[in-house]
Amino acid sequence: MSEIERFLAIIVHMGFVRKPRLWDYWSTNPIYDSKFASSLQISRDRFFSMLTFLHLNNNDTYIPRVNPVHDMFAIDLCSYYNYYYFHVMDNPEC
Repeated sequence: MSEIERFLAIIVHMGFVRKPRLWDYWSTNPIYDSKFASSLQISRDRFFSMLTFLHLNNNDTYIPRVNPVHDMFAIDLCSYYNYYYFHVMDNPEC
């Protein structure tokens, strides 16, 4: 298994097993003890390094910050999430 596959496996695992802080997935404290992340042989520091440089964006559709339309997309995205979490989640029949 490649390093990026192990990295993504930890990300998926984090979606199923919730902990208060990211570094708790590598904790040796019995309360937060979880062997999954450390069993994949990626250190906590290496994981955070990979997470820092993770880039999920299509550079062909990039809109520069100096373009007035740039902020409009950010606001639109925030509006969508607010609508989803405050309207759809509170009203499951929608």
